[in-house]
Amino acid sequence: MALRIIGLLRNHCKTVECNDVQLTLERYAMPLIGLKEASKLTGKNPSTIHRAMKDGRISYTVSETGERVIDPAELDRVFPVTHHDATVRNDAPELASNLMQLAELRIQLEAERAKQALLQDRLADKDGVIADLRTRLDAEGEERRRTQAQLTALLTDQRVKAEAQPQRRWWSFGGNGQKG
Repeated sequence: MALRIIGLLRNHCKTVECNDVQLTLERYAMPLIGLKEASKLTGKNPSTIHRAMKDGRISYTVSETGERVIDPAELDRVFPVTHHDATVRNDAPELASNLMQLAELRIQLEAERAKQALLQDRLADKDGVIADLRTRLDAEGEERRRTQAQLTALLTDQRVKAEAQPQRRWWSFGGNGQKG
């Protein structure tokens, strides 16, 4: 990854005056490597790499000790770096499987979203029906109370009663009640 970043930075700014790229190159630049290390990284024979340097396919610099050193990005450009690690494997079949699984999951997600929208519509309809039934029930209760009040008024005697005169006793004791 770092090899590709350095290569992109170098291609981005070819002039020496580009300070941002120079600072970035200094920060992220990998140390130059010798022929033996280049051979280990690429899995190529040292003579193959030496021949490529001689033919001009790989650019190199000569260090203070006189050794030819190669920038890892330049080496990766001509001979891609191989990994001899046992954990490195080809993930292409797994990637294809993951892409298929991703497509299936997206379809499932859309189906679930449609199902959720349908359920929300049904829930809204249910709430509307409940509100309508409550309104009807309240109106019927009010009508029932009015009808009950009217029936009660019809069944009871609504005539105005005259003031009741005190009842006379039928037997009078002691001369209070005189007949006349």
